[in-house]
Amino acid sequence: YAGRKADAWWGARTDGHDLPISVDEAIWLAENGYIKEPSRIKVRKTPGDKWPRIIDATLEEPRNKEDYDIAEEWYATQADATPFDDASDESEIPF
Repeated sequence: YAGRKADAWWGARTDGHDLPISVDEAIWLAENGYIKEPSRIKVRKTPGDKWPRIIDATLEEPRNKEDYDIAEEWYATQADATPFDDASDESEIPF
C-alpha cells in the first residue's frame, strides 16, 4: 500500500517519472525545483479524526521541468561515489 501511494504521489508531481532510487535523490530533486509544489491545499476535518485530510491540491509546474531527465542522470553518477569506495579491506574502518 505505501509503495503504491508513494509512486502515485511522485508521479503526480513529476508528470509520471519513476520513483527515485533513494530518499537522498528525492530530496535533492525536490530541493532543486524538479517536482511540482502545491500552491493551494484543500483539507477536510471530520469529527473523530485526529488530523484533517487533504482532499485536493493545486500543483504548480516545477521550476526545472525541462531538465528532469538530465538531473536524474547526473544525480545517479553522484550517488555511485560513496565515501567508502576507497576502502579495499573491510577490516579497515574508514573513520
